[in-house]
Amino acid sequence: PGVAGSWECFSKAAKSAASFPAQIAFHQADGFAGVFSHLNRSREGLLFIDPPYIVPEDLRLAEVLLQRARERGWIVLLWHMTDMKSAPCQLVTFELQFAQAGLDGGRWKGAAVAFAGPESERFERLLARMRRQTEKLIRMLKLD
Repeated sequence: PGVAGSWECFSKAAKSAASFPAQIAFHQADGFAGVFSHLNRSREGLLFIDPPYIVPEDLRLAEVLLQRARERGWIVLLWHMTDMKSAPCQLVTFELQFAQAGLDGGRWKGAAVAFAGPESERFERLLARMRRQTEKLIRMLKLD
């Protein structure tokens, strides 16, 4: 709800700015069923997943979701804690090891964002940009 509220505020502000070039819409879906129904009725976009993996079936549902999203041209970002080793399949992953960046992650050693998307030049450009941004982020975090 907090994330949805932030996006709604951003969307309202963006609509009033004439120079804002892209249309951003935030859709909140409840669980896998909600996300699957959204994929079936919407044009491709960017899908952020915060997978709970509360029950073993969630891992299989996440794999199906990623495959269906790819087939429909969506780019999917899935975050997870690196200690959990819970990414549902082999994905391009950008990791942040907390100690390497001078951060204290408590019981967690690091976090990662995994990417999935259609095979395209656009997706490859996104991955290249993310590699550069990840390196910049780690350098910035190391500064005292």
